[in-house]
Amino acid sequence: MEARIPGIAGHLAEQVAAVMQTVRQKQLFKRPGIAETLDWAAALMALERPALDPATVEATLGCILKHREDIDRVRAEGADLLLQQAVKAFPAAPAGRAH
Repeated sequence: MEARIPGIAGHLAEQVAAVMQTVRQKQLFKRPGIAETLDWAAALMALERPALDPATVEATLGCILKHREDIDRVRAEGADLLLQQAVKAFPAAPAGRAH
């Protein structure tokens, strides 16, 4: 990801990758791909987010999920849980911090 998004912090790239892998494991109408991952990372950089936190994930779900049903499904589970699942499944990703 660092090759495609110059200047992205390593820990943010790890968090984005872990969350995306977690999201891809869910039953969704359309699972996000590489393009959505890169778009999301670029959006987070534009928002000057050094790390993922539940509020940021919640506010930016539209970057990674294109169908309202998928957004609603992930939102219903909660951004906190999504981040916890990502860190548990991919322990190299640091836990989210408030911005």
